[in-house]
Amino acid sequence: MPQTDTVKIINAAALVAQRLSAQADDIERTRRFPAPVTDALISTGMLRMLLPKAYGGGEIDPSAYLSAVIELAKGDGSVAWNVFVANSTAMIAPYLPEESAKAIFDDPAALMACCPPDGQGAKAVDGGYLVDPQIAQAVQSVLRDTASIRKISNVVNVESTSFDVLVDHGDIGVGWATEA
Repeated sequence: MPQTDTVKIINAAALVAQRLSAQADDIERTRRFPAPVTDALISTGMLRMLLPKAYGGGEIDPSAYLSAVIELAKGDGSVAWNVFVANSTAMIAPYLPEESAKAIFDDPAALMACCPPDGQGAKAVDGGYLVDPQIAQAVQSVLRDTASIRKISNVVNVESTSFDVLVDHGDIGVGWATEA
């Protein structure tokens, strides 16, 4: 990556961090990013720094990426952590079939994540995790409108008083256990 591109991404992160400082208390209290924060992360490419250019990402070098995350953390640590998570999920793109990667990453505003917040409400059970209704509802409300992986997944509604995880070790696949 040319030096000017490295400086550009780090400067963009520093500018976003300045805006974050004023909103850090609100972010902490609500445990959500205000829309202007999300918009700034998307428009500056912070959520796709490690995504290959072939899929709309920045494909920046690791040192510039880490410097940008450090700059963001100066404004708000939780935002920097979420940018780290989004970029970590982007690193799967080169290992997916091209059609799948394009479907997942096609929408520049699509967000990806992995895990219930702080592990709260999730209980390890044989074959997976059981998530309490509050966490499930929070995850569903976010995923309903933002998860681009839905473009290539099959949604199966399950009505039950228990949650069983089906595991297929024979082939890679995706699916949701429940969705209201």
